[in-house]
Amino acid sequence: MAEYKIFTDSCADLPPELYKKHDIGVVSLHVNIDGKDYLGKPDYSMEEFYNRLRKGAMATTSQVTESSFREGFEPYLKSGVDILYLAFSSGLSATADGGKLIAQTLMEEYPGRTVLVIDTLCASLGQGLLVLKCCEQKAKGLSLQGVADYALALMPNLVHIVFADDLFHLKRGGRISAAAAVAGSLLGVKPLIHMDMEGKLIPIGKERGKERAMNKLLDIMGERIPGFDNPYITICHADAFTDAQYIAKEAKRRFNIKTSIIYSIGPVIGAHTGPGTVAFFFLGDHR
Repeated sequence: MAEYKIFTDSCADLPPELYKKHDIGVVSLHVNIDGKDYLGKPDYSMEEFYNRLRKGAMATTSQVTESSFREGFEPYLKSGVDILYLAFSSGLSATADGGKLIAQTLMEEYPGRTVLVIDTLCASLGQGLLVLKCCEQKAKGLSLQGVADYALALMPNLVHIVFADDLFHLKRGGRISAAAAVAGSLLGVKPLIHMDMEGKLIPIGKERGKERAMNKLLDIMGERIPGFDNPYITICHADAFTDAQYIAKEAKRRFNIKTSIIYSIGPVIGAHTGPGTVAFFFLGDHR
């Protein structure tokens, strides 16, 4: 079996120690805030990033460039190692499509090598959870194609559910109307969102108040997890660590989820969801 390396991109939002532990390669998207462009994330904390958004800073994002793909992939191809790249959802970015284009080019330049790109239709720590599951399969000895097939089979059962606190960032991204953003903010309405099988963020309801919104999402989790093994779940937040801890505590109390991996939503996704967002990810009977 040919040696291969698993890659993902900066939108997987995994803690740095897990990239290191599982030897995961990373290519980075760009974020621009206050007129300055950064590769992957700014050179200051995510708390500061979200504070700037709260004060009115505008952030924009762009996909992984061809040069970044080359810089990440080529050293392995040159040494005879194949690549499995688990990419950020094509429903939110052109990065997966760009990866597929450069993969074809690189396989022509390095005959006999394989660069396989999987459009995960996942984002943030949902993408991260899929990457971790694939690393577990690789550690068991599964081939590159075997892990790719495993990823494709698992994707429909990788549930993403999101509570958004800042309606104006969703308005800017076209998720809700300006009128709904104003009315919702005045009433304390919190939109509930999930990621569908096209890899797009879709509103699925709304609740008045943060606690009711988070408990409604936990109720959804309870409906979908029976019969699925979830030794751990992943939870991400946009400068809302206390809320993420609440989800972890309730998931343990209600559903006996013993371990939760908690980390910040990265700047690329956070630029569009805004501060205060909390999302969690698990395996269930459908998305």
